[in-house]
Formats: sequence, C-alpha cells, structure tokens
Amino acid sequence: ISIYFHCAWLDFRSCVTVELVFIFTVRR
Repeated sequence: ISIYFHCAWLDFRSCVTVELVFIFTVRR
C-alpha cells in the first residue's frame, strides 16, 4: 500500500480517506 504515493497527488484528508477505503477493499 503506497500511502505516500497517494499523498503525493491528493490532499491530506483525501489521502487518508483513499488509503482507508483501499485497505478495507484489499482486506475484504
């Protein structure tokens, strides 16, 4: 999971939201 990669082109709040959704989707 590239958290910093998402933060590179998204706002901090958006970055956290995307990462959380991505993590839950992968672990689903």
